[in-house]
Amino acid sequence: MISGVETIVTPIWNNEISQTESEYWKAKYLELKSQLENNIITNPNAAIFLKEKGLSNYILLSKIVMLQAESNYTTFHLSNGQSILTSKTLKYWIIRLGALDPVFERIHRSFLINRNHILSYNSIEKCLMMTGNRTVKVARRQKIQL
Repeated sequence: MISGVETIVTPIWNNEISQTESEYWKAKYLELKSQLENNIITNPNAAIFLKEKGLSNYILLSKIVMLQAESNYTTFHLSNGQSILTSKTLKYWIIRLGALDPVFERIHRSFLINRNHILSYNSIEKCLMMTGNRTVKVARRQKIQL
């Protein structure tokens, strides 16, 4: 004789659990990402998500020293010395960061800098000294107003 409890309970396979869990976390990630992007516009401590090696990094814009173009990739140089390589072009990031924070300025074909991290300017060599002892060449036609 089969009781009511036995007919309701069905086995759950491990792959069904992992698939459901994966779908849940993906939906949660997309929800949080959209909330963050909506909040960035009104929040002075704006941040962005950067993906590197399968991990999403939450980076405050104030911690970004500069971006360096490397063909179709861009390297973010952060104030803590960390570098994060992304698969987006510098042009993509100029549009994205320019809309979020006006302190970012393109001073060379290959560089987008955060003006808040400029330490000094060498007018003879036409280069900037940035936070973390990084030097950045300034384009010939670019004028720097410190």
